[in-house]
Amino acid sequence: MNMTLCKECGKEIADSASSCPHCGAARNVPRASLTTWELYKEFWAKWIVFEGRVRRRDYLLVNLINWGVMLAAMCIGVLANEPSFTLFTSFYMIIIIIPTLSMSVRRLHDIGRSGLWYLAMLIPVLGIIPCIALLCFAGQSGWNRYGPDPKVPEYLQRLGG
Repeated sequence: MNMTLCKECGKEIADSASSCPHCGAARNVPRASLTTWELYKEFWAKWIVFEGRVRRRDYLLVNLINWGVMLAAMCIGVLANEPSFTLFTSFYMIIIIIPTLSMSVRRLHDIGRSGLWYLAMLIPVLGIIPCIALLCFAGQSGWNRYGPDPKVPEYLQRLGG
């Protein structure tokens, strides 16, 4: 099995691995080729990373999974008349607050906005609509002040393309 060094922690990882098992850093794999499960693992690996950018596709897929988990737990709880599923849903919602905030800030960075724009969500009704709309805009192509374009593989960014 061929091994390479992780670009983040410097430890050896298998060429077939999509991320480092030691630090969770993604390999130089084009973003479009990452599976939904790999994106979700990356969501948890970068739970406190507020720097950089994240693609719209990645943001929407991870949020779809989170909403699906909560909806499934609520439906099972209602159908089974089991309050523990409601407790699970509440616990899960509390756990994903910071990782979701982190990913939302990185999503705002992708469209060239400061993470402080997310505070608009605190304005009842009026703040939620523009913030959701901002999170769904296409990201800026190329570098912006928050980092490289997440759609361009890292090896191409080093080459200048």
